[in-house]
Amino acid sequence: MFTFMDAARVKPALSTNPPSEVDRLSSLTDCLIFQIFLNLPTKDVVQTSALYTRWTTLWKDVHGLDLDTEDFNTHEIFVSFVDNFLERNRGSSIHLFKVTYDSSYKPDLVNRWVDTAVRLKVEHLDVSDDLSAQDIMMNPKVYTCSSLVSLRLVGMSLPSPERVSLPSLKDIVLIVVEYTNPWALEKLISQCPVLENGTSENYLMVGITVIARPWNLLSSLEHVDIERPLKGEALGMALVGYLLENSPNLKKLSLSLHDSLKKGISVHKLTLSLDDAPKKEESDIFIELLNFPRLSCSCQIIVR
Repeated sequence: MFTFMDAARVKPALSTNPPSEVDRLSSLTDCLIFQIFLNLPTKDVVQTSALYTRWTTLWKDVHGLDLDTEDFNTHEIFVSFVDNFLERNRGSSIHLFKVTYDSSYKPDLVNRWVDTAVRLKVEHLDVSDDLSAQDIMMNPKVYTCSSLVSLRLVGMSLPSPERVSLPSLKDIVLIVVEYTNPWALEKLISQCPVLENGTSENYLMVGITVIARPWNLLSSLEHVDIERPLKGEALGMALVGYLLENSPNLKKLSLSLHDSLKKGISVHKLTLSLDDAPKKEESDIFIELLNFPRLSCSCQIIVR
């Protein structure tokens, strides 16, 4: 298990690289180093900072955090590290706040972190319960974080969104998330005017009924992939109808009736995963899809 420590107390490691390679690394500007560090887990950043004396304190100036509680000997050290990061960045905005915790952490603590991250104008927020216990109700301030570009939530509950304003949100991932209001998911995605990629994977969504409402049009969506067994389940078909009726630039909607559809990486994509749905004849589903009103005249529907 990795033990975090003050990088200033770590002796620089002796490099086995040729002198020319060492010189190239040591000559990197702080700005470039920060960009590299933002793409690494924080534990790797701290370890890497020990390579050169000049780097030993640079990790403290990185405006991003990527921590997993499993990398710490005790919860207290993990909490202290997160708190210190947020305290160091109180006078600036943060690029990334990513924490993975377990269900032993109190909801008030996690929501305090999220509240602080939102106030610090976080751009990328990733909060995960590694046990997916859904014991924590997400801080509703997330719904109005204007700086948020990407949001990933795993294993928690989402409160009823009284007000949603996410003008910058392009990517959203909701995994094993419980919705306290049957309209929550629809209202959430409908208030994201620049949404490009979305994934919702949750067996708990089965049985929830979603009916389209006249919220904002999903003008940024171009491709929609609906994965895994849908087969006429009420939530899935209602959401499909909502997407078709409110996406003026939708070019293709792919519906997989089996588990064979593989996830692809592309822009302007919405992915919905539904398990344990009741069966329905595939031909009936195709007819039902064709009968949905479509705002986009060029939208292609594919059933796999």
